[in-house]
Amino acid sequence: MAPSHVKSAALCLALAACGGHNAGSVDASAADSNAQSDGSLDAPRDGAIDADIDAAVGPSGVDCFYNWQTLGTCQAPVITAAFLTQDCDATTGIFVVGTGFQSSGKYDNNNGWMPHGPAALTPKLNRDTWNVLTPTFMCITTNADSSYWSGFQMQVENPDGQLSNMVTVANDLGGRPPLPTTDSTDPFDPDACLEPGMTQQEALSHFGMGANSATIGNVDIVSHQRACNTATGCQPWSATSAVSTTPIGLATAGGGGQVDLTLGGTDCGKLGASDYTLTYNDCDAYTVHVAAHCLMLSQTVRSSVAGDGSYTQTDYGAVLRF
Repeated sequence: MAPSHVKSAALCLALAACGGHNAGSVDASAADSNAQSDGSLDAPRDGAIDADIDAAVGPSGVDCFYNWQTLGTCQAPVITAAFLTQDCDATTGIFVVGTGFQSSGKYDNNNGWMPHGPAALTPKLNRDTWNVLTPTFMCITTNADSSYWSGFQMQVENPDGQLSNMVTVANDLGGRPPLPTTDSTDPFDPDACLEPGMTQQEALSHFGMGANSATIGNVDIVSHQRACNTATGCQPWSATSAVSTTPIGLATAGGGGQVDLTLGGTDCGKLGASDYTLTYNDCDAYTVHVAAHCLMLSQTVRSSVAGDGSYTQTDYGAVLRF
């Protein structure tokens, strides 16, 4: 459910597509990527960005993201914004935001399982691999040279051959614009809860007076599986299987100065302790992003790659709105 990221055992923002982040991923620029530690908060949801999603017709974005080859009725990709900013997998990068983006089902297994998707039709990128890839946004790490990485035209071509519109890449290094969120409850929708991470003040509002723990709710964790090959991509997903129903909550820690996330009997550490495109916690084997009124949980597991390139991918996911 998480976005397709570059970490083979995870966010899946994926974030989906399935994976997470990878400090060793290839930088799109000739120079090394300049990591940012700006600490800035994500902006609130922007209805203007979400409007195109809300108005979408036909197969869902998630269906077309994975199953465009069999559906054959998916709309062309639409770019609503493109910008150079922070927090693309913990560094600066180019974000492309819109609707109708597709996964090719192939991954660069020699580079942290970077997902292949829409091809960027600009000489400055000229690639179809991304650090993060979902149905509504993708990003690739670059350095912070705004004179080079903004002001040019961005257009993408989906794996099915359909072209997007063209937009000019803006310079938004001052703070990342909001990402589109679908507000769905689909456990494998990597865009279901892309809202800013829950703040400590928001977390404390869940506690009763004098309490040292609070329950957010129960997450219904499910999984599905597919057979893949590094050269030819992945087959359709299997039917969804129930994995477990697990309570998720909060607990005070650090002498009362910190709020931790809990999943079942596991203390996952300080709420939102990690920030790679989205804030998240590693809870047991899962990646969990918690916002003020929703959360999404994900994990991607890949078997070892056989001599003929075949492997099995299993994704786990859950979404809870509260």
